[in-house]
Amino acid sequence: MVLFALVARFVPETKGRSLEEIELDLRARAHLRTSAAPATPAGI
Repeated sequence: MVLFALVARFVPETKGRSLEEIELDLRARAHLRTSAAPATPAGI
């Protein structure tokens, strides 16, 4: 049950979409994830 919930949450819907659309969506998600990461001071 937990695995089903995780897949439903994190795997994007791909039915009826082109490969290019899926790729753009995955790249946008990765960009949001990297830009939302907090910056750490260089001295730490």
